[in-house]
Amino acid sequence: MTPLKKLITGSTLGLLIPLFAPSAGAATVLLETFEGGTNVFNLPTYNYTANYTLANGLASPGFKYAHGGNPAGGNAVTFQTTFNGPTYNLATLGYDGIAIDSGALTLSLAAQFSTYESQNDFAVVTVQYLDSLNAAIGTPLAIGGPAFVAALSGGTGSRGWGEASLSGIIPTGARSFSISITEGKTPQGAYIDGYVDNVSVSVVPEPSACLLGLAGTVGLLVRRQRRSA
Repeated sequence: MTPLKKLITGSTLGLLIPLFAPSAGAATVLLETFEGGTNVFNLPTYNYTANYTLANGLASPGFKYAHGGNPAGGNAVTFQTTFNGPTYNLATLGYDGIAIDSGALTLSLAAQFSTYESQNDFAVVTVQYLDSLNAAIGTPLAIGGPAFVAALSGGTGSRGWGEASLSGIIPTGARSFSISITEGKTPQGAYIDGYVDNVSVSVVPEPSACLLGLAGTVGLLVRRQRRSA
């Protein structure tokens, strides 16, 4: 067997693939359903059976959803507060700096939102990218907000649910990202009734970028092997 054939057909190539290919595929990083367990945002919850909203007809509504609680501001005030979730290190998730800085990774954010009757209290779910020194970098992804809930069905009666989603390429220099939920209160009522459920974050590699990188690496090693043969 020639050295070139050995490189292509032997165990050497089997070792090269995991070395140069991305170490992780598409992955759901977070799926917070507020059904119990961790509740990574430490948000208070309501049961759907309390009938503060219309039934959630979206996929997998579960039995509970989150809200902003009772802030110190009390009645007849506008108030916002932020609940911080976890920070995720991209290397720990299996994505190295080369994959990130080549623009080969997309982050997808989704959540379901509602509000109480005509109040239009709201929630905003935000992903913020961080560099190696944990400084903010790039443009955050943010979904939800007052305009989103104002457009939901129901008007002055119980309100329906809507799902918002947004995707974007993870920016060059990002090494981690944090996720938070900001709860906003309008002047009516004492509680922040920005309702949120089924928060999800996924990281999706670009397949063509991964394959091109692997093909280029294998091609370079084949050419080197031919020169040394």
